Amino acid sequence: MIILRIGSTTVSYSRYIDLLMNPEIELLIFLADKRDSFIKNLTKFFSSSKFSEIYKKKVRIYEFELSNIKRVIRGILYRSSRFSIEGEFIRLFTRELAPALEFMMSLYFRRSQIDTLKNVINTYSPDFIWSGSNDFDGSNFITWYVKESHGENIPLIRSYKEHRCRFVLDEKKALELSDALVLPSLRNTEILERIYSLDLKSKTLIADEDWRSSYVIDYVRSISVSKLSSIDGHPHVVILTGVATYGTHDYRRGSRYNYLKIIRELVKSRVYVHLHTKNIIERTGSSKISLSNPYTKLAEESEFFKIEKPLDLEYNLEDYLILKRYDAGILHNYVEGEPISLFTKINIPNRLYEYQIADVLPIVISNTMLDVEDIIKDTGFGIIASDYSEVSEKLMEIVRRNRKPIIFEGELPTFGKFVDILLNAYNITKKFKGNKYSGRL
Repeated sequence: MIILRIGSTTVSYSRYIDLLMNPEIELLIFLADKRDSFIKNLTKFFSSSKFSEIYKKKVRIYEFELSNIKRVIRGILYRSSRFSIEGEFIRLFTRELAPALEFMMSLYFRRSQIDTLKNVINTYSPDFIWSGSNDFDGSNFITWYVKESHGENIPLIRSYKEHRCRFVLDEKKALELSDALVLPSLRNTEILERIYSLDLKSKTLIADEDWRSSYVIDYVRSISVSKLSSIDGHPHVVILTGVATYGTHDYRRGSRYNYLKIIRELVKSRVYVHLHTKNIIERTGSSKISLSNPYTKLAEESEFFKIEKPLDLEYNLEDYLILKRYDAGILHNYVEGEPISLFTKINIPNRLYEYQIADVLPIVISNTMLDVEDIIKDTGFGIIASDYSEVSEKLMEIVRRNRKPIIFEGELPTFGKFVDILLNAYNITKKFKGNKYSGRL
């Protein structure tokens, strides 16, 4: 089977090991925007891994460049997803004029094909196009563009994760035009159906593109590491995040990555908190990093709060052994009433899977992150509490008991399982379409 991948990808390049090792996959072709760095990072990962040969054998990479006018259109549509005055104006404008804009843009796309894509399809005759992953990476726009200009004779499957739970024109068209969808939960499906008045359930399968590689899972779980709490008798909580914020009015993230209130609550109860982050910034778009930020001040004031070096779980698996030392982990900060809170309720942060792999109990406050809460209930692994004071009490009890190590004893979802579901989605499209696809233009 030959798969053509469009769109972008973010973390966990190791997950593609599972796809490449699948005997059904003959070739994985990436068609990427020249300005997107993910191909460079993907190649970097595999060139230094023991899977470099299978990567060379099964992966082909092609790049394209959008015209300036298409970049402008994509940028405007992206800004409509922001929680800002500008974003709200663009969103309302595009929603009111959606039928006319859809018609004009679809006509424009059909008359401006991507030559590289046309050549790839005619050369390799891929079985289907796989589009991923989020609202912030431009993949909704490229999905719409590719389906309108090249997609009549080849099925397109869209795996989709992060969105804003609000009307965005290219998101609507990407969902509508995809022949099948792979979404992380039923709640995500139902909310997107309500926003766009579309029937999505009939073409949606449930799986999460953030599921981690089975090879990484097997390695990390094979190594035993002592918890810090077994040494000093205090609970140790980790915050694993790319960025920590401390400002307000964040047009993209809201308070989701502002962990200050949570940290203060936990250290007050003599719970150690370890922040592993690449950057501490005021808000989205901030370039200036202040050395006197509130996190640094808090670390100076409390012995129970530590700012640690960032962990590189992608390129250095040994960093998982650092993660395994902790008892529990924070996912996101939830503030009721923020524009982002609707999505936070149905979001499954990718760090949840890293915590599970490392036997770190994910923490969730009840009725805030509903999909995560369901996962914790289903697996029996994690802490659900009414507030962080109760979280502290539960952690103290876990450490006091200390009868056996904290271990995730269920079956972890793997990217290999995601690939199986992706291929199943393709088989469903063949039934719906009556095998009409020729694989050529």
